[in-house]
Amino acid sequence: MKNKVILLILCGCAMSYLLFAQVTATWNPADTLQFGPAPSPMDTNKFAVHIGTLTFTVQGNQLFDPNILHIDFDSGFTFYGPMSWSNDNSGNPVYSDQSSNFHLVAVSILKGIPEVKNLDQGDGASPIRSDSGNFNTRELVVDLYILGYQDWIRYQPGALYTLTQGSLNTFRVGVAANGSGYDNSGYQIPVEGFGMGDVQFLKPGNSFTNPVPYGPPNNQVEYLFSIIINQQNFTISDAYYPDKAEVASLALTLNNSESSLPYTFQIVFTNQTKSQNFSLHLDDPTLLKVIPYVLEFNNQHVYGNQAINWSVSGDQQHVEKVFVTSIDSVTAENAVAGSYTDTITVEIIPPDTI
Repeated sequence: MKNKVILLILCGCAMSYLLFAQVTATWNPADTLQFGPAPSPMDTNKFAVHIGTLTFTVQGNQLFDPNILHIDFDSGFTFYGPMSWSNDNSGNPVYSDQSSNFHLVAVSILKGIPEVKNLDQGDGASPIRSDSGNFNTRELVVDLYILGYQDWIRYQPGALYTLTQGSLNTFRVGVAANGSGYDNSGYQIPVEGFGMGDVQFLKPGNSFTNPVPYGPPNNQVEYLFSIIINQQNFTISDAYYPDKAEVASLALTLNNSESSLPYTFQIVFTNQTKSQNFSLHLDDPTLLKVIPYVLEFNNQHVYGNQAINWSVSGDQQHVEKVFVTSIDSVTAENAVAGSYTDTITVEIIPPDTI
């Protein structure tokens, strides 16, 4: 009799291990956290943020009562940020900072039947679906969302919403051994990359300690401006009208820009005397000898202290050359011999969108 009892226990352990090996899961957290209108099959009038996707892989079509196990997270949340309940005289929404409530839900489709299930059970485990018995599927894909009770039209596009109540740290995954339910015959299953340990809800680098935007994050456009001296010294005769002498290049690099949008910068050239016209000055300060010239940039005649538009687009380096031209040959050839120079300050003014 004693041998039979031991044999029965060993068989039970072997059977449990076999079932354990039949169901595994993977968790893919969302790359970024951002609010927006809830997608179907949720109420598409509501406001939601996608947390990630949990995928069950089943061998043998035996899947009973999958559950999210409560380890370190809340099912209710409060966010604080701009909301509108009325319009002004022009019909535009009037926003003010307010608190609004959200809850954690699981969204799945099983055999063509969608379900949005609240993960709010207080006994340590929340069923992902309401179905009973064997799900009889080889795969079940479940998306987790924080779903709001208010309509998305109440919130301000581009605004930030700060979590003031609730936390979302870790969870585990469990299934039932048979149709009696997880509470009566449940066991944990491994999640790829986490094994039997606690699964982090959020991707490394994401955190609800940072405000969550409504819509894609507004990455600030950045620019880098530099002057490349190609030919600091040049022969004056190379710039006799109509020839041109290249003296420098301006380099402008954009980052985080919208590739389809032009960004118009203003470039201002200023000489030491702050005059509209430019001249080369003899290095000997006792002799007030000058040779007038014209500065060209971006196919335009440059006037001192007057802005020239430079439109660029795309995250790349944009280069435009600067030329000296229109030197009068008679004036230059009758000038006092020596070195002639001019100092030009270049200022860049970014558009208001940067």
